[in-house]
This record gives sequence, C-alpha cells and structure tokens, in this order.
Amino acid sequence: MQHFLGLVFDYDRMAEMPYIIAAYEDLYDHQKGIAYAKVTSAVALDEAEIAKISQTFAKREGLNQVIVEPIVDPEIIGGIVLESNNKVIDGSVKHGLDRIKSLLLK
Repeated sequence: MQHFLGLVFDYDRMAEMPYIIAAYEDLYDHQKGIAYAKVTSAVALDEAEIAKISQTFAKREGLNQVIVEPIVDPEIIGGIVLESNNKVIDGSVKHGLDRIKSLLLK
C-alpha cells in the first residue's frame, strides 16, 4: 500500500484519490456480490420489509447481499420503486395509473 501511495504521489495523482478509492470499492463490492439499492415507498418501511426486499432482489440478481437505502415519497401513492445498478423496477401505483392513462389516451 505504501508503494502504491508513493506511485500516486510521484505521478501527481493525489487529487484523483477519491476516484481511485471509489473504483476499488466498486471492484470489492462486485467481487463479493454486494449491491446498493434505493427503495422508494409511499410510507416508511419497517426492518422486516426492508430485509425481505433486500433478500428477494439479491436472489433475483444472483447477489450475496443488497444494502437498501429506504426513501419515503408519498407521491408514488403505494407500492415500491427499486433502483440499483442502473436498473429500475417500478411497482408503484402511480406508475400503474400513468400506464393506464397513456393506454386510454391512445
């Protein structure tokens, strides 16, 4: 590690250290099968619900662990929206109503 930091310093790349650290963290997470997800719901979810969502998504994606960041947004009316690794799974009532509206307006 000392040699690596010496190289970074010698090549005047200390300003890029946050990006280097983030890249190593991404590699570590990928290697260990860890993903991060934002779960938006209309009401606050309890720990059991968050754990179930985490386990279900991990199983679906073949991951070992999904770390969930819960977000409350009453505008989605009900259901959940899960965002992780450039994927969005929108099971919200608002999304369903928007789809019905667009079908009716065709």
